[in-house]
Amino acid sequence: MYELLYIDLTSESKTDFWAYDSEYYDEIRYTPFIRETIHQSGDFANLNKQGFHLNISIDNNNNGIIKHILDVENLKLKLKIHAILNLSPSRESIVLVSQINNQLYYSCNTNTIPISGNILIGGKHFDASKCFGVMRFFRGITNSVKYIVWFTGNGRINGKPLGINIGQGLGNVDSLTENGVCVDGIIHKLGQVEIEKVSEFIWYLKNKRFGNEGKLMFTLLRKVEQENHFIKFTRVVGKFNGRFILDSGIEINILNLVGYMHISKND
Repeated sequence: MYELLYIDLTSESKTDFWAYDSEYYDEIRYTPFIRETIHQSGDFANLNKQGFHLNISIDNNNNGIIKHILDVENLKLKLKIHAILNLSPSRESIVLVSQINNQLYYSCNTNTIPISGNILIGGKHFDASKCFGVMRFFRGITNSVKYIVWFTGNGRINGKPLGINIGQGLGNVDSLTENGVCVDGIIHKLGQVEIEKVSEFIWYLKNKRFGNEGKLMFTLLRKVEQENHFIKFTRVVGKFNGRFILDSGIEINILNLVGYMHISKND
């Protein structure tokens, strides 16, 4: 048995994976960019709603140590988080610069980010130091994208941090991708990855770097589906199993690495 904790702070959507299987989410917020002030990179964010509070701040004293500080409180879920993500340890990130409808698209993906602080959910304390953070930073045009799928996973293999980042649907990936595996701060590029849905519970990620069988298996543990009038979201918590060949040629086992999959469909 192991404890499963995944906190998604990529948007204002708060998801309790254990409460339900699906819901219809019908809150639409129009934000025309002509009237919207876009924050500069590194600006703080603050959101206060009834029963919910979110604050993101940056600690950077120009001393080479950069930290993102997250404070989250949700009264309904009895959730209170004070998490400090240390972005300063030497590590590589996956950066994709591509094109969507003649517009520039940029993304930067950083995983296995060390965390400290306090996590309280439903009256239960979790050890933040045993968790990892994932940061996805976007700039560009994505409104015409019809289908997006993204896999991420973080944990330790043989005592070393290992993070997985695999995605499709954003930008022209004919010649470049955001697919890679980060082992102890070093990115091992994957290139093209074929994603095959075998059943409602199993997906195969196919690439020659995934051992002799050439595939990494992602198995569903919990799934939540949400939608509005424009987009349907599927969010899955699961686990990765398989093998991976490092750039050095050494093959490692990936066993029950907890991960997350996000699918967006715009029909």
